[in-house]
Amino acid sequence: MRKFLAIALVAILAFMITACGGNSPAPVPQQQPTPPTATQTTPPPTSETGTADNNATDAVAAPLEIDPVVYVEGQRLWEEFYELATAMADDSNNDLFFMAFRVHLNRHGEWFEQFTNGEFADFEAMSYFERFLWVDTYLRMAEAMYNSTYIENADRFRQFTIGAQITAINRQCEDTAAAYEALMMWQYDYMIAYHSVFNFITDMSHRDSMDADFNPITRAEEAAAAEQELIEQELQEIADEVDEP
Repeated sequence: MRKFLAIALVAILAFMITACGGNSPAPVPQQQPTPPTATQTTPPPTSETGTADNNATDAVAAPLEIDPVVYVEGQRLWEEFYELATAMADDSNNDLFFMAFRVHLNRHGEWFEQFTNGEFADFEAMSYFERFLWVDTYLRMAEAMYNSTYIENADRFRQFTIGAQITAINRQCEDTAAAYEALMMWQYDYMIAYHSVFNFITDMSHRDSMDADFNPITRAEEAAAAEQELIEQELQEIADEVDEP
């Protein structure tokens, strides 16, 4: 009798669960679009106007080669940084920070000539704030890429290419330093994905404006091969000296 009552109770409970939707399939989560990543190396097709045909919207006219989603995010970061940097420049307490761009005029002016085809005199005529924007958002990254310096991974890029700049800006304004770091890590992802450096001031890729054939990966491989060849030559010279009677 007890066994019969137990079986009946189980049947009743099963019926109640079914009636309440207990066997209804769980909702299937919607698949989210995959965002662009630093491994994306094939630029989207572009039109003659520079707008990416496959992804562009009426509100976004991205420059050549860059995915509009990536572009919009970069512009957001740039505008945030520029607003904070402008406020920092307006504060006379930060004058010494910007005057530091007088010290390295010759080196930075050479970068300007090399990576923009501009004139040294044009760079020299800029305010210290303008030099800061050119050097620390574009020229320094272009120099690092062309010399394959500290771009092999994001950690080394952050530590050696922009680390000193983040520290210096942070002494003046933590918010500006955080905005600068975010912008430059976007720049790093762009450099790796598109094999170029983005110039926020001109709103153009360096490769589009100057050097369409440049490939930093090839340049890095060539630099590594040249270094290895030099090491082998030095080892051979040492071996030859040892073999001499």
